[in-house]
Formats: sequence, structure tokens, C-alpha cells
Amino acid sequence: MEEHAQVHKRASSIRNDRGKIRRLLPLWTDRQVKAINQNDIEKLKRNLQATPYAANRMLALLSKMFNLAIKWKYRSDNPVKGVEKFKEHPRDLYLTEQQVVNLKRALDAYPNQNAANAIRLLMLTGAREGEALKANWEQFDLKLGVWTKPSHHTKQDKEEHIPLNDDALTLLRRMKPKKMGPLFPGKKDGDARVTLRKPWVQICKAAGLSTAVEKQGKKRKIMRYRPNFHIHDLRHTYASWLVSNGVPLYDVSKLMGHTRMQTTERYAHHADASLRRATNVFGHLFRSAGKTGKR
Repeated sequence: MEEHAQVHKRASSIRNDRGKIRRLLPLWTDRQVKAINQNDIEKLKRNLQATPYAANRMLALLSKMFNLAIKWKYRSDNPVKGVEKFKEHPRDLYLTEQQVVNLKRALDAYPNQNAANAIRLLMLTGAREGEALKANWEQFDLKLGVWTKPSHHTKQDKEEHIPLNDDALTLLRRMKPKKMGPLFPGKKDGDARVTLRKPWVQICKAAGLSTAVEKQGKKRKIMRYRPNFHIHDLRHTYASWLVSNGVPLYDVSKLMGHTRMQTTERYAHHADASLRRATNVFGHLFRSAGKTGKR
């Protein structure tokens, strides 16, 4: 964590790594790094098979850790090498119009409007959570209507100039503070908010977009609410709605900050709705043929 993650990774990735390591340490707390073998990795994988996506992320983290162990002379091989990952199906969940209406109502009623505005900005721009939370007011030109994302804030490490729609500009003008600094301030003066996890859980519960899960506490059973959508699904919703309403994939790719068209093409099937509207134009003309009295 000190010699690699904190030097090379973003805050959200560091936080995720810490969570995985906390789950891992009780299993191997009395083992030396060089004593871990492939059977241990396979056993861990089997224990995580109920959550294949999380299992694959754990394997990826372990692989990196053992590669570093080789580099630092703790051992000579990587026991994760050769362990097959679970098959993953690309996540393509997006909110329906009614679900968006419910979410908007829950956002309006949420007491912390700083967090609510962050979620609104994600919905209106398709931005990643980290891009929005790290944003400073200096990145926004409200006159030109452009958000300039610096390279160290984007996934592709490339500066992006994203045009903002009218609703996003209205939101930002309403938020505009008297001084520059983080768009979404954290608890300490000058710091930015680092996560929307807790607000997202509460807002999804209020919007009817979560599932109740009963868990055993120390003394009694506790009811928890698990969101049916990840906050990243707001990004999928943004892209899916654009494509289904006839926006060309190339334009969607630019707005999403994708460096490869293949990434955007996962939304291509949403174009069926706009294509159906287009072909219905001919259907309308066909039905109308001859009704004007012309031959």
C-alpha cells in the first residue's frame, strides 16, 4: 500500500484495495508471502464464487501484489498465474424514465444537497464519480459551457473538453460559490468529497431503487438496503438514452471520453428504438399513399 498503491493509484482505487486486503488478511495472517501456493489461490477463488466480479478483482489485486513480491525478492514466482478468472458479462443496466423520475424526487428531498448535486451532475453529464468529485471550479467555463477535465482526473490520462448541456449549466450556476476550490467540498476546509456511497444508498432507498437485506448483527437482526443500481449505472443510463434517441455513436463516444469506438459500441443495440422510428416514417408514407387523390 505504501510503496505502490499510494504512489501510483487514485484515492478510490486505494480505498478499494484496502477493503480487499482487510478481507484477505484473516485468511493468511500467519502465512509468509513465500508460503502461499496456487492451491491457496484456488481455494480463495472457490470461496468467492458467489460474487464472480469481486472474485476477479481480488485475483487481479493478488497477482499485482505477488508480481511486486517477485520484484522485491520475497519469492520467485506468482501463484496467481494460471488460475482462471470467472467469466464476466458486461454490465449494461440503465434506469427507465420512471426510475429517473423517482430518483429526481429523492434527490430533491435529500437533506445534503451537496451530495445530491454531485449525483445530478453525474446524471446530466455521464461523468465518472471520481471525475466529478475531484473537479474544481477552475475546470468549468460557464460562459462557453465547457468542462475541461485534466488528464490526471480521467481514466485515459488524457485531457478532455466536454460540452455541457443547458440543464448541467443551470445546475452549476445555481451551485456557483463565491470562491474557487472543490466543486463538492468535503468535511475539511479545502478538501473534496471522496465518495458518494452513503448518500447513494439512502437516495436509492427513498426512490424505491433498492432491495431490503436482513443481516445478523451482534445482538439482533438488522435490515439493510442494497441499491439495485451502481452509481456508475448513471453513466450507462446517460449513454443508453442518447443512443436510443438517435445520437450517433461517434458523438456519444466523444461525450463519454472513450478513446476507442469499441467501448461505445456496447450501446449500439439501444439504437434499435431510433431505427424503428426511422423505418416507421416509411410505414406512415406507405399508408398515406394514394389518399391525397394523386396518381
